[in-house]
Amino acid sequence: NDQRATSLWYHDHTLGMTRLNVYAGPAGFYLIRGGPDDLAGGVLPGPAPSVGSDPLGTYYEIAIAIQDRSFNADGSKVVTACAGVGRHGYAAIWDTTTGLPLAPALAHDGEVQDARFSPDGSKVLTAAWDGTARLWDAASGNLLGGARYGTPVVAAAFSPDGSVVLTGSDKALGLLATATCERICG
Repeated sequence: NDQRATSLWYHDHTLGMTRLNVYAGPAGFYLIRGGPDDLAGGVLPGPAPSVGSDPLGTYYEIAIAIQDRSFNADGSKVVTACAGVGRHGYAAIWDTTTGLPLAPALAHDGEVQDARFSPDGSKVLTAAWDGTARLWDAASGNLLGGARYGTPVVAAAFSPDGSVVLTGSDKALGLLATATCERICG
């Protein structure tokens, strides 16, 4: 490959289906390295933004692919579901005014396929390739609880009143009580 050093993203171009196509088909990204315009071997451009970073700072090539996103009711926050480097993934809660993270990463041991705010915006629900669905406090990023399934969890949603969570995989559906994080079924 004689292309200059860069990051490339490839995926099916079906509108609104990227998250599902990542699960079922070709999608991902890779970093091309080498050549006269590149950094030393093994060094990525940086720094990456973190909680408390300068909103006017300059950031380059953060090695993530955003799988899904969800805004809170007033649009002041967005949560993104990301595939990280290697087999790890995470969700991140961002301030839509500054573009900076508001809480530590909501980490999983597999790509996060779905991330949603609860109807009242107080919680975040994540679904991941590691077979887990997790509930997080939206203000602090603290883990509140969750459930482990025997297959990757590719979708999750809150009920309209936020009391129940629906999770889905290619093999089963599950229901969790939001208040206790206990399985109702599935």
